[in-house]
Amino acid sequence: MANEFAPRKAEKSKVKLKIAIQGPSGSGKTWAALALASNMWPGAKICVIDTENESSLLYADRWEFTFIPLHPPFGTDRYIAAIDAAIDDGIEVLIIDSITAQWDGEGGILRRKEELDKRPGSNSYANWASFSPEHERFKQKLVQSPIHIIATMRSKQEYALQSDDKGKMKPVKLGLAPIQRDGMDFEFSQVWDIQMDHKAVTSKNRTALFDGEVVDLADPKVAKKLRSWLDSGKQEVPVAPKPQHAQTSEPKKEPKTEPIKGEVVREYVSSEEAREIQMAIKANGVDTAKFSEFLKRIGYQKREGVNGYLCIEKNQLNSVRQWLSEYKS
Repeated sequence: MANEFAPRKAEKSKVKLKIAIQGPSGSGKTWAALALASNMWPGAKICVIDTENESSLLYADRWEFTFIPLHPPFGTDRYIAAIDAAIDDGIEVLIIDSITAQWDGEGGILRRKEELDKRPGSNSYANWASFSPEHERFKQKLVQSPIHIIATMRSKQEYALQSDDKGKMKPVKLGLAPIQRDGMDFEFSQVWDIQMDHKAVTSKNRTALFDGEVVDLADPKVAKKLRSWLDSGKQEVPVAPKPQHAQTSEPKKEPKTEPIKGEVVREYVSSEEAREIQMAIKANGVDTAKFSEFLKRIGYQKREGVNGYLCIEKNQLNSVRQWLSEYKS
């Protein structure tokens, strides 16, 4: 019987693609998603989870697809239920138009978090504790779903305060940013930024295709090139787990391992907890120099080649949370 955890030769495999298309309202995200899906997988069962007032139906005379209308409240559980319904129906390519509402729509995470923050005595930073796991559950649903997914995200102009040559702070345009939680683009194999002229460029790309190119996502040549890349991989064959046989004797006791004398075992915060710390620092306008001084006082040690916040230890996390919640500029 094959061992589930036996090392295997690394080979490029056929995977279920997860693609994001982000752009401002009116840039043609829905059209681009339908065109890309239809051209890449002709004859496949395509479904649209439509959160945009059923706007996908405007293209039903051009593309063949089924759709699931998703109305407010845009809670994570409703998104997941819609995704499960599509999978159960045998859908091969799922377009989620859009996932912005899950974050910043009626009933979305950010909206509910803002309502919680308004309560007397509420701690804005600590309130993330209940919402971060929910968002992580949504991300894992997208990544682990056994079908191809194209998700759209609305984007908006992002600004930052920077000092001018006279030392005065003024807003500076940083470009367009998706309306979703920071880092959401890392969950996709490919992220397309689509402009108002309906042309797109890749901002995140694991395929090594189209780098530096400006393309029309409705062009069949784009779909053909991407499909060719996908089909060049080896078909994945899942390794069946070894069956568990009934035990007829006392279970074997694992020997206890004692830590090496003098060894210090350190456990560090997760990437999600590190991201929360980063967001709290940004939201509260924390002086990073003061924060660095505080970290030194609680025994923080930088690890070589590791992002600073990921070097915070689990046993330091409560102190960090308390300091951030009490911080005053």
